[in-house]
Amino acid sequence: IFVSIIKCDSPFGVSSSFTKEIAKGLRVFEIKLGYMEVVDVEQILKDEVIYEKTIFYGTEDIITRNIIWKIFSMIKKLSPSFVQFYKLPSEELHGVMTRFEM
Repeated sequence: IFVSIIKCDSPFGVSSSFTKEIAKGLRVFEIKLGYMEVVDVEQILKDEVIYEKTIFYGTEDIITRNIIWKIFSMIKKLSPSFVQFYKLPSEELHGVMTRFEM
């Protein structure tokens, strides 16, 4: 099961559902939430009887000489990470880092 967290344009509201099967035995579970919502992803998964074994997440590192992108990169580094924001269990996490040079 792949879990996709989608931020919506509306400030509030949380919905979750399975999408159609990608392949036999492979499904996508979407969590749609408003941009002001703070949700317990682990609890939403448990409510749907999904027990995670491994969680993969991605993060980016921005390298640039442009002052605007440097400011954006600094703000990104100072804000809480995906893992901290959604309070994901650390014993099941595997991160993937992507470096962007602009």
